[in-house]
Amino acid sequence: YNLTVNGGGILLGSSTAVANELNLTNGNILLKGYNFTYSGNSINKVNGQINANELSSKISFENTAALALPASLFVNDEVYDMTVNGSGGTTLGSDTSINNQLELTQGNLNIGANTLTLNGPYITGTPNNLKGISSSNINFYNTGTGNVNLPNFTAVNNINFNSNLVYNSSGNTDVYGDVILTSGTLQLGSYTLNRNASGGNFKIKGTSVLKIGGTNSFPTNYATHEVDATTTVDYNGTNQNVAK
Repeated sequence: YNLTVNGGGILLGSSTAVANELNLTNGNILLKGYNFTYSGNSINKVNGQINANELSSKISFENTAALALPASLFVNDEVYDMTVNGSGGTTLGSDTSINNQLELTQGNLNIGANTLTLNGPYITGTPNNLKGISSSNINFYNTGTGNVNLPNFTAVNNINFNSNLVYNSSGNTDVYGDVILTSGTLQLGSYTLNRNASGGNFKIKGTSVLKIGGTNSFPTNYATHEVDATTTVDYNGTNQNVAK
């Protein structure tokens, strides 16, 4: 029910659930390949962390009230697997890298004013449960191939793509920073990825592909557009103005 760590740390020997208070006073919780499920409403962190970056380790949030994670909750700001399955939703407290699977079943995962890096397979469950704001940064460094639907971000700061996936936009997004497409395909369809105000960079590198549909032109309001000669910009809509 409650768990307090105030000593040399805890090494899990099986999957463990905490339903109420989690107090990290001194010492770490080492998941060691097990699932740690938290369904309480707040995590009190003084001088302890959760080590969830080893192979097969999973952190699951099943809270019914809003949960704001404390800063630097995870060792090296890394998690192997993360599941959000709580109607209250979870907000990151600092930059976080998920090295394998992010599963969004119920409730939102709010990036907040942090950077979320996805290094493993693409999001399972409901990608639209991933939410960004004007100060959120997201790195899609996913493994695998195929077509996936992006979360319907209404706002994001910096967004980076470096993957072999084909990313399909799900709605219009206001960008407050930069967009960098290093590898893979970004398919905007009839949606826009324009900057909220003049500034920033829109970069397409390597052999990346940008597909623009509807009646849209190249994403607007960026101070610079950098397009490598080896990339492809495909206008596949109707009555479009082609950038030169």
